[in-house]
Amino acid sequence: MLKEMLNGKVQIAESVKDWQEALRIAAKPLLDAENIEARYIDSIIENVIKNGPYIVLIDGVAMPHSRPEEGVIKKG
Repeated sequence: MLKEMLNGKVQIAESVKDWQEALRIAAKPLLDAENIEARYIDSIIENVIKNGPYIVLIDGVAMPHSRPEEGVIKKG
């Protein structure tokens, strides 16, 4: 199931200006597919500022997220 959900949604960038830009790039496929509202991305960024890098699972792998009520439309 995870493999199907990630298909076409993984973003690779040569470089980014900062971690906020990286999160916006990573979330763009979800925004384009109308899985989330733009405010969800802002909420993710605010949560990292408030709570630290809780999204880091292991070195090199992060799962940015926020509360569903912050702008999730559907799973993606």
